[in-house]
Order: sequence, then C-alpha cells, then structure tokens
Amino acid sequence: MITLYVGGANNIEKGEFYIHEEKLVEHKYFAIALQKDTFIEGRTRSINFEEEDPALFSHLVEYIYKGDFNFHCEPSIVRLMAEAPILRYTPDWDAAVVSGAATATPETTEGFNVLTQLLCLGDRYDIDGFMDCVLEKIKSFPIGPEEVTMLAYTVLVSLPTIGHDDALRIFLVEQIRLNLPRLDSFRDSIITETEDTRLKMMDILTEDVSVARASFITNTVNMSLKVAVCIRDVTLEENLAKYGSDDLDSVKLGAAMIGDWFATPGVVNSGLMTARVGHSSIALPADAFQLLRGADFRQNLR
Repeated sequence: MITLYVGGANNIEKGEFYIHEEKLVEHKYFAIALQKDTFIEGRTRSINFEEEDPALFSHLVEYIYKGDFNFHCEPSIVRLMAEAPILRYTPDWDAAVVSGAATATPETTEGFNVLTQLLCLGDRYDIDGFMDCVLEKIKSFPIGPEEVTMLAYTVLVSLPTIGHDDALRIFLVEQIRLNLPRLDSFRDSIITETEDTRLKMMDILTEDVSVARASFITNTVNMSLKVAVCIRDVTLEENLAKYGSDDLDSVKLGAAMIGDWFATPGVVNSGLMTARVGHSSIALPADAFQLLRGADFRQNLR
C-alpha cells in the first residue's frame, strides 16, 4: 500500500489515503514518482501533497479505483420572479437559464466551483480520463454568466495547455456563445489581467465565438429552423405581466437580452415564439426578435 499525505500547508486540514500501488502506477505521475531507484517517494512508499485539499483529493482517489466519483450536489435553480420556489435542475431548464429567466442557486454555483477546482487537480497530476469525467458532471449543471466566467478563468488561466480542439475548450466556447450578452463582468475583468491572459480571453471572445456562431447558424438551417436575434431586452416579469401565469404551460416564459441568438421554428402563437436551446425551449415575444436572412415569422391562425 502507498500512503498519500494530503494537506497541512496554509492551514489546510490534513488527510491520509492508503492506496494499492498497482492502481496508482496506472497513471504516469505516480508511476514515475514511485520508482524506487529514482525518487525518495519510491523508497518511503509515501507521497506528500501538503498544498492539496483532502476533500477535493478524495474525489481523485475514488476515481482512481472506480473510474468515476460520486459528487453530492443536486443542481437546483430559481426562476427570476417574485416568490419563486427552488426547483430541481434538469436540461429542460437550459433555455431558461441561458436566457436569464432562471439562475443557479448559491449552493449549486458553489458545487460548480468545486468541479472547476477538480479540473485543475486532474491537470496537475495527469490522471487519465479524470478531467473528462469532471467535464461530464459540469455538463449536468445549469450554466449562466457566473458559471461561464468561472469556467473561462479556469481554462484560460489555470489550464494553459488546453488546446483549441480539446472537448473542454469547445464546451466553454459554446457556453460563452450562449451567454455572450450577459458577460459584461467577464469582459470588464479582461483589462485587469496580464497581457498573455488578455490575448487568450480576447481570442476566445472574438475568433472562437465567431466560428461557433457560424456553426450554430449552419446547424439551425440544416434542421429547417430559423435564427432569431433579440433586438430589445425582455424580462420574465414583463412577460408574466403581459401573458399571464405559465404554471400550467409545458413551455415556460423566458427572458432575453439584445444580442441573444436562438433557434426557432418561426411560428407565432398569440404573439409568442418558441426559442430553443439544445433540447429545451422557452416562449418569448416575437416582436422582440428579428429573423436572419430575410426570413419572416409565420402566424399560427388556428
């Protein structure tokens, strides 16, 4: 058995993990560190990680044994309306979160923050497949402006070796595209960064997002849908006041900001169009949008 001593520096709580050597040496970092004729760790059968957090490290240990880890945070959201209850998050709410009509609860955002720290942990020790596993858990969370900003700083500042074709960067670019009109704080923070970081951030905000937007247009047209661009801000409260409660509706009322892009069938019912994000939808006033390429809304006269 190999003993991993974790924590102790900077008032971090200490922890110890006892792991079978054959499981550790499946991963390059530990295979090298545990060479008996090269490093002291190989002779003492122990490794110190005094600057790591044992709570975070426990997820890595679990992954080493199981190829997965349990993450005890059930994502939840709240709609941005008076006296809104906390709701269990499912992908059906993606459009509401992206549009600014709903947001993650503080506990959910904190859970998302832990996952971004696990990305960094996996990168530091090059554990095969761990970062992919973390990314899949990130995808199960509601992602609004705060989460996008958190993920962007993790990828661009803490994970500088992540390439353009990496699944994590591709996912980040798509989330930036979806949330772009609401990323003012992210844009403002760019000026406080080092030149290298500023260049990375500007690159992802301009070139990468432009490519992602072009791909979105192509995919939308290929699905026989239309691209709707928001031309005036719309709030959830405004929609509820105008169209009434949506408690019994399968497609909920949403929100939008100038510059939002959505896929839509282009059909208008009682002044509302359906806007799509992934497999989820929200209802928005058609008069707040303009269709690209000279397309027109079609009124449903039934």
